Amino acid sequence: MAEQENAIICQDLTFHYHNRPIFSQFNLKIPFHKMNLIKGKNGIGKTTLLKLMASILLPPKGSVHYRGIVNPKINWLPSCGNALFPHLTGIENFTLFQHLTPHQCLTIDEIKTLLVNYPVMIETLNKSLPVQVNQCSDGMKQLIKIAIALSHNAHFYFWDEPFQNLSQELALELSLLMNTFFQEKTLVLTDHRHSGNNDYDEINLETLL
Repeated sequence: MAEQENAIICQDLTFHYHNRPIFSQFNLKIPFHKMNLIKGKNGIGKTTLLKLMASILLPPKGSVHYRGIVNPKINWLPSCGNALFPHLTGIENFTLFQHLTPHQCLTIDEIKTLLVNYPVMIETLNKSLPVQVNQCSDGMKQLIKIAIALSHNAHFYFWDEPFQNLSQELALELSLLMNTFFQEKTLVLTDHRHSGNNDYDEINLETLL
C-alpha cells in the first residue's frame, strides 16, 4: 500500500487493562475511503483498538496519526446500551446530540430522506422517535444510535458493533446503506455477526498480535 493512501497510522501502540497486556508495540495502517473490519476472538482487543484509533482511549506508549488532518472530525458509534438518555424520547435524544456537536449535522428529515430506499429502517425509526428510550426494544435503541451517527459528518468513522441487536431485515438494510454511504469515507468497525455482504478490508487481530 502506498504511503499516501494511509488515512490512520497506529505506531508502536502499547496498552494494558488492569495490568493485562492488550497491545505491545502494535502497528497498523488504515487506508482512506475503505470499510475496515476488525476481526478476532472475544477479548482480543477489537473494541479497545477502535477506541484507541478514535482517541477515546489514550495509549501510555505509541501514537495514532490521522494523515493530513490536524483536527479530524471523529464519528463514534458505541456498542454499549447506555449511550442514550433513557427518560428522553428517541427524537429528544437525536436533538440533544445535535446540540452537543459544534459541526453542522443532518436533520431528522434529512436522515429519513437518506433512508428512503430502506423501508424497514424507516418504519422502525418512525416507531422509535416518539417513544421514551426506556420503552424501546434493543433494536429500536440501536437504530436511534445509528441515526445519530449518520447525522454527523466526519473525516473518520469508528463504529463498534453497528449490527448489534438488529433483526435480520434491519441488518441487511443497514449493510446495503453502508455500501453506499461509506463509498468516499473511511470507516473502521467491529462486527461479531459479520452481517450483510459488505466489501470490507479485514483486519484480523489474531494474525497481527
